[in-house]
Amino acid sequence: MKVVTLPKITLIGIEVKAHWKELHQKMPEAWEKLFTRKGELSNRTTDTYTEISANVMDEIYTQIVGAEVEPGRPVPAGMTSLQIPKQSYLHFHHTGPLTEIAGSFGKMYRWAEENRIAADEFKIDRGYLPGLPDSPHDLYIKVVQ
Repeated sequence: MKVVTLPKITLIGIEVKAHWKELHQKMPEAWEKLFTRKGELSNRTTDTYTEISANVMDEIYTQIVGAEVEPGRPVPAGMTSLQIPKQSYLHFHHTGPLTEIAGSFGKMYRWAEENRIAADEFKIDRGYLPGLPDSPHDLYIKVVQ
């Protein structure tokens, strides 16, 4: 694990707001909806898709599944756009099953605590493919400056 700086990111996709108990149902639905509409996401900057864990408020999680695109692209109806500024993150390259990604994020938070790095709740998970097969993912947790 290491701290890296990512450039500004523009993401367009499907927003999900749900209690953590509902995420296991709502997130696959959002991915399916996104993949059926992937042709509407023009000028992508990556070959894979990204999930953003934006925040948690009163046990309601805000997640966005989408594609990273060039800035200034039109936002298709029913989708949202998120501008993420250039900032520092703790990075880990996950190579296990998708079902183990949450565990990898947990390891990242423990490592940050052990190394006295203040880690935020904002997370980026890059590496999703249509059909959601197991594939390598780059995981990022925002570092509080």
